[in-house]
Amino acid sequence: MFPFLLYIIQFFWQFPHFWAIAWVSHDDYQKAGFFMLPSRGGRDMGTRFQILIYTLFLVPNSLTPYWFGFTGLYSGIVVLLMGLLFLFQAYRLYKDGEMASARKLMFGSFYYLPVVQLALMIGY
Repeated sequence: MFPFLLYIIQFFWQFPHFWAIAWVSHDDYQKAGFFMLPSRGGRDMGTRFQILIYTLFLVPNSLTPYWFGFTGLYSGIVVLLMGLLFLFQAYRLYKDGEMASARKLMFGSFYYLPVVQLALMIGY
């Protein structure tokens, strides 16, 4: 069951992670003829909304190992704090659509997954 929960976390994490990278590199992808963002409109409200929704689903899904008793309270707190920080970054991108916000979300995603997985594996 625990491996499945880790898979679900990574599944929901991959969308805001990948789309933040695609947001930052959108112009280069377009020059090559690739559409990497979920909306054909590119850096539009539809893309921002999908990033926010997947991040919103990520937060409670990341807490399921704690709720099922696979990890302890400290791990749950770390996971919750990382999730709220990541959600805040996604919300900022949703509200302003700025390149700086997308870049912060991208780098936030680089930190989010390893910190959460380490917290869950240590399990205190």
